[in-house]
Amino acid sequence: MTGFLQSLVDGTALGAVYVLIALGCSLMHGVLRLINFAQAGVFMVGTFTGCGLLILLPAGSLAVAVPGAMVTAAILGIVIERWVYRPLRTSPSPNLFVASIGVALLIGYGGRLILGSSPREFPMLVSDLRFQSAGLDISAAQLTVIGVALLLMAMLKGVVFHTRMGLAMRAIAQNRNSAQLVGVNLNLVTAFIFALGSALAGAAGVLHASLHPVIEPLATMGPGIMGIVAAIIGGLGSLRGALAGGLLLALLKTTIAGSPGAPYGDAVAFGLLMLVLFFKPTGLFGPRSV
Repeated sequence: MTGFLQSLVDGTALGAVYVLIALGCSLMHGVLRLINFAQAGVFMVGTFTGCGLLILLPAGSLAVAVPGAMVTAAILGIVIERWVYRPLRTSPSPNLFVASIGVALLIGYGGRLILGSSPREFPMLVSDLRFQSAGLDISAAQLTVIGVALLLMAMLKGVVFHTRMGLAMRAIAQNRNSAQLVGVNLNLVTAFIFALGSALAGAAGVLHASLHPVIEPLATMGPGIMGIVAAIIGGLGSLRGALAGGLLLALLKTTIAGSPGAPYGDAVAFGLLMLVLFFKPTGLFGPRSV
């Protein structure tokens, strides 16, 4: 039972990271109907931006790294939307899909070219304090990750459901053409969605590095891909699905991590993805397929 509870704690912290990535993917899918694999590259950029800021401005710590990574990732998201996806907006879906993979690979290998392939240690984001009780070991980093993720989720909910921009986002997600007819600026709202979703991925990159501090450009994209998988499992376009998919996938991975099957954690995750898509192609909380 203690091992299960420890896996639950570890999985909740990792799941908070996956949920942030999945939320961004779901927002973008609502506009382009696209699985945006470029999010994995944005996640990596957020991680290394946070690392650089912590080295340059160590006194700021959390208050510097997370906002700085979010701003950088948001700018990158706007650039990707403007120069890659907007020209292809009316193209067939396979074109957008291939473009998203191309952008992810460009960012990943570009990062390795600039930063090198040697693993490096991510600076300590929060205190290494640990709380031990009833056989459970909970770190300050885990509590920080969960707390910051909950704050960002609450802010996202406020933007989506309680602002005019959020109303425009939901209108485009329901019917793009009708939204344009009533005066919604498609280019502006789409750029905002990419900035918002990318900012969440940037924050997730810093938070994940506080849990797993050894980083390397291509390897760091791995958790970003898992966040995209979580979005698909939960159901693209569903914020509730992003939450459920992120937590479910993280709990599965942390449970496997403590077993002899640990080296096959990613394979099991993709196996779960195939299983879910086989029985419900739109994901756990996605709309019913006709």
